Amino acid sequence: ILMREMAGVPLPADRIFSQVVSGRPKGEVLTMLAARHPDASSCIFVEDKYHTLEKVCADPSLSAWQLYLVDWGYNTEVERHAAAQNPRINVISVQQFKQLLTSENH
Repeated sequence: ILMREMAGVPLPADRIFSQVVSGRPKGEVLTMLAARHPDASSCIFVEDKYHTLEKVCADPSLSAWQLYLVDWGYNTEVERHAAAQNPRINVISVQQFKQLLTSENH
């Protein structure tokens, strides 16, 4: 929710998934979403924790997901640098996050 508010882009609450609220691991939620929307033109996962994205990268069943680490939130400069070295992860700013939300067909 914080990422949505920082970008200033309205996003319905039912399109935001929180591990804190659901209690489900994020990889499990991504698998569920992909199964629920098999005809989606893209699967995009935006996260502020590098460790979570590392877990997604390690799971071959989640290889179709486009991964983004926001350059604010629960990550450090060292983690952002490590993410930038990973070909699956794109590090993005608040402005790029806003562009991502407004340019995709959500």
